[in-house]
Amino acid sequence: MGCGKVLSFGADPIGHALGLEGWGDTVSFQPWRLADSLGNDWRTVKHWLVPDMRRDREVTTNSGITSRRLIYGRARVGIQLAYICTSGSKNEKLHVIGIFCGHPIDAFEQIWLDDKLITDAIFGKYVKYELFDGTQTTACASMATASGGIWTSNHILKGCAYIYAQLTYNETAFPRGLPSIKGVIRGRKVYDPRTGVTAWSDNPALCARDYMLLSNEYGGMGCDADEVPSDDEIITRANYCDQIVI
Repeated sequence: MGCGKVLSFGADPIGHALGLEGWGDTVSFQPWRLADSLGNDWRTVKHWLVPDMRRDREVTTNSGITSRRLIYGRARVGIQLAYICTSGSKNEKLHVIGIFCGHPIDAFEQIWLDDKLITDAIFGKYVKYELFDGTQTTACASMATASGGIWTSNHILKGCAYIYAQLTYNETAFPRGLPSIKGVIRGRKVYDPRTGVTAWSDNPALCARDYMLLSNEYGGMGCDADEVPSDDEIITRANYCDQIVI
């Protein structure tokens, strides 16, 4: 009970950009993996992190030890690079798998490349992408093709919300190289004892209840049912949170 271990997901290192005109050579593959890492005492470090939390969650990261991210309500977050490779005669096409979080989500609302929406006309024919909300049962066929079969049908990323993006090198579209990929996401669905329905909500009381009951294995507190407020208490607090502040 209380926070124990938090799962972390790994990512492949990105090779140097060696192509004369493109992004770089195809990098070697390492199987995507989940690995345990000890959680930190939030009460101890939260005051250090609060000023940087929004910036940090929007950063594209590439690390073999990264905590499993949970998204409640609506948030704009960056990706954890899970796999990347290139294709084309000059390595001009970059193929990216980027994980937003380690659980199914309600919906993607927006995808950003640096400070522009991915639908911006400047990207035009230089960007193609596919979104996976965590409920997928098959692997990304586009990445399997681009990787020459290294990314296989076994790489489903079950339960993870992620993006596959194909970026074709262009100095106008990508003047600073690989852009920071971010998404505005409606996160975990939570149970509402007022309706008996599990659906997306940004109600703090409902989200807190879900986090407390979520197992340590998936990044939650792993509390027993008798360690959280009763449904009647949650209903009272959820109704209070829904009040409009004037």
